[in-house]
Amino acid sequence: MQHHDARQVVIKPKYYSVANRVQRYDAQQIIKELLSVLQWRLDEKDSLIDLGTGSGDVLMDFIYPLLPKNFTKLVGTDISSEMVEHCKRNYSQSENVKFKVLDIGTEILPKELIGEFDHVTSFYSIHWVQNQRLAVDNIYRLLKSGGDCFLVFLSTHSINETYDIVSLNPKWAPYMKNIKNYYSPLFRSKDPRSEFSEILKDAGFVDVKVAELSNYSNELLHYVISSFFVYCTDTYRAVNPFIHRVPVEMHEEILDEIIHTAIELGNESNNGNPGCIATYKLIVAYARKL
Repeated sequence: MQHHDARQVVIKPKYYSVANRVQRYDAQQIIKELLSVLQWRLDEKDSLIDLGTGSGDVLMDFIYPLLPKNFTKLVGTDISSEMVEHCKRNYSQSENVKFKVLDIGTEILPKELIGEFDHVTSFYSIHWVQNQRLAVDNIYRLLKSGGDCFLVFLSTHSINETYDIVSLNPKWAPYMKNIKNYYSPLFRSKDPRSEFSEILKDAGFVDVKVAELSNYSNELLHYVISSFFVYCTDTYRAVNPFIHRVPVEMHEEILDEIIHTAIELGNESNNGNPGCIATYKLIVAYARKL
């Protein structure tokens, strides 16, 4: 277990499965490109592994229906055993669909997964991994020769500014030490698109294509949250990098402060209009293994 990595982030399936509507919205729009981007096998016996599957609904609702009818296997993975068990309970409709615990930032990739897949996908996951070069190297190793990957993850998000502000409060500061160490390394990059392109190329990938999409400038990613308070509550319960440090009896209090700070920042970015626009940018990357 690496220090200050996503392995320490508390993720609860019962909250995440109802709080990931922004992720679902973005994924649904972007996944439409999968049919034309991924290099599908002529014999339709494709195999695909998804990283950071979470509660499984994005994988099973949007990717599973796109697979060729003769696909050999679909493997959903997550670092959280609780998430994996949730997926197993809810998505067991096909013997070709499996769910496994996997940390894509591991230094020892399971041998049985190496070179086993035609495609690797990941949505809203790679930004949690501190050592992104290691993660990309592992993605390369998962693929068969000629296989490809399609990765979507955050390059920046306004939640980080929210956490930074809340961490200045003396009451919460002891529980939020080193909070920036939980942020993706690309959050601090001046040019995350170019930096991630180089990481892919250094790993040996070819046909590298990387875009950075803003939810302000790209209509597909423009998501206005009209009931922001409810959305924030669900989201910050579902995925929170430090809540496990806070005494349980103080959870509601710190969540309330995080939520109201986020609302204030959001209203500023939305010129004080009702509702709130979460500000973020996504890296959308495609690459192929020779």
